[in-house]
Amino acid sequence: MGESDEDIGQPCGCNRLLRTTRCTDCLQSATTCDLCFIEGHKNSPMHWAERWNGEFFERCDISELGHVITLGHHGGPCKCVDYKDQSHLTSFILADVNGIHSTRLAFCWCTQSGDHVDQLLSARIFPASMVRPTTGFTFKLLETFHLDCLQSKKSVYDYIGALRRRTNNAFPDDVPVRQKL
Repeated sequence: MGESDEDIGQPCGCNRLLRTTRCTDCLQSATTCDLCFIEGHKNSPMHWAERWNGEFFERCDISELGHVITLGHHGGPCKCVDYKDQSHLTSFILADVNGIHSTRLAFCWCTQSGDHVDQLLSARIFPASMVRPTTGFTFKLLETFHLDCLQSKKSVYDYIGALRRRTNNAFPDDVPVRQKL
């Protein structure tokens, strides 16, 4: 994508903020404010944002715009979660076909919500651990890997290496593949 956009700095259609952010995964994505980007992507939280920093566009995860992926409630907020209380939020590494995302996630605390593993599986995310999961893989990624492995005999190591490059081609070693202890 080019480094110029005539809409940068113009009022967003919502009239709340200026246009600074665009999606790299949506076709013909309009530049919007962060709030409109979040609203438009609450059910596509693995789409990458590009935010204008005054000189050029920087790639960022939707969580860097302030979004928290909420499990349950079809992407809407859970009334039992206090989003201002950091203990209710989980730093989560989420691998998808378009890269590895360091994001924030809120598990539903409603009484019928099930445990964390059940909530992740319902959201079509396979947890890397069955106890206090902080890393997961979208079913779409697992299906894509399965097909690539069957057809091209690509190893897990090579597949993860390609995902790291898809996330940050200039510095793939900077892409986290697990939470730091």
